[in-house]
Amino acid sequence: INMALNIFEVVRYEGEDTRNVLAWRHPNKNMKPGTTLIVNPGQRAVFFSNGRAVASYEEGKHKIDGNNTQFLTGLKSFVSGGVSPDSSFLWFVNMYDLQPIGWGTPSPILLRDPESQIPVELKSYGNFIPRIVDLEAFILEFMPSHPDMITADVFQKRFRQAAIGIINSAVSQVVYNNKIAVLDIEKHTYDIALELSKILSNHFSKYGISVEEFNIESLKVNKDSHGYKEIFEYHQRVLTSKGKRAGRDIEGYTYQEERQFDVLEEAAQNEGSAGNLMGAGMGISMGLGLGAQFGNLMGTLGNALSSDKQPNQNQSASNEEIGLAKFCSQCGTAFSDGAKFCSNCGQAR
Repeated sequence: INMALNIFEVVRYEGEDTRNVLAWRHPNKNMKPGTTLIVNPGQRAVFFSNGRAVASYEEGKHKIDGNNTQFLTGLKSFVSGGVSPDSSFLWFVNMYDLQPIGWGTPSPILLRDPESQIPVELKSYGNFIPRIVDLEAFILEFMPSHPDMITADVFQKRFRQAAIGIINSAVSQVVYNNKIAVLDIEKHTYDIALELSKILSNHFSKYGISVEEFNIESLKVNKDSHGYKEIFEYHQRVLTSKGKRAGRDIEGYTYQEERQFDVLEEAAQNEGSAGNLMGAGMGISMGLGLGAQFGNLMGTLGNALSSDKQPNQNQSASNEEIGLAKFCSQCGTAFSDGAKFCSNCGQAR
């Protein structure tokens, strides 16, 4: 009988009229079928029984009657004395837009340039706008430590601390996995913010929270650090190398061929270079698959250079020497003195 006398006919939000209150628990849980529930604009009401939400109500006036089966099931257990008073309760949640939560890296964090693998220090700060998307998970997360009221201050403190820890560990991974060069990191601020927003939302979803908007206001690497200077020099070398490779592609030769041509040029400039030139030429020509053609060329060139170096030799002997190839036209093997056939393949000289 005493319980019946304490039953409220009208239940509504009676907490402070301030944006600092996110959720408020109604102090009296003695409700009966026929009770009028008033949910103010911008609010939602959630009835809990035995640790779970059994009914939720949008803004407006609601009559608790026989059609609210889930609500009445929980209410019946409470009114009949089947559970303790602390196991059934009604929460009002203010659904207005939440204030942005600021975040920042308390100290520089190390991230690794994905191309050079060189680490560098980074500082960053910004804010994000959270939104309550699951009322049951949200209230159950805070209720053990705040059983009667959840304020915006408590909410911001909890999720700011969590966000900073997540961002500190995730930002370097986002940069590395997406192969964002440290020198271009500021150009990719939006892409990095998008990835961090997804990571935060996934982490906060178990608390009934999503990240509506994630902003990076500053993303700066320490350009005076030794690591940054090394990264800059590395990318300069890469650009120079790419430029040379593009030039070789246009002219139709490879890096290996370019280096071999440099060897020939150096040999030709050395004192007494006829032997050096022919030796270097044969190694290069065989590597390039030009043995026969280059062998004949080197033989002729070598004879010409030898005749220039020995002007007093017998002219007929010189002519005879010049007329004979030094290298086999078939396989490129050098002919022995006085040989008429190649010792390797038998080709006539």
